[in-house]
Amino acid sequence: MSHAIHLSDEAYQLLKRLARDRAQEPEVVLEELIGSAQSSVRTAYETEDWFRHLGATEEQIRESARLAGFEQDEVTNRDDR
Repeated sequence: MSHAIHLSDEAYQLLKRLARDRAQEPEVVLEELIGSAQSSVRTAYETEDWFRHLGATEEQIRESARLAGFEQDEVTNRDDR
């Protein structure tokens, strides 16, 4: 399944330039960027779970995420599991 997305002209030109520099299609570059972002979020979740296993508090986990540079919406509070 595929979906269309809307980008500003500036964002699309940047995407085309990245694709050209990598000798790839823009769609491939975008998929790689998304894959990289997913990997970062997945790493944050794995780290959160490991910290919980070690007995860290939710506050400590949030602070570690902040220090690691993750945005608050990337690292969710898992109390609602």
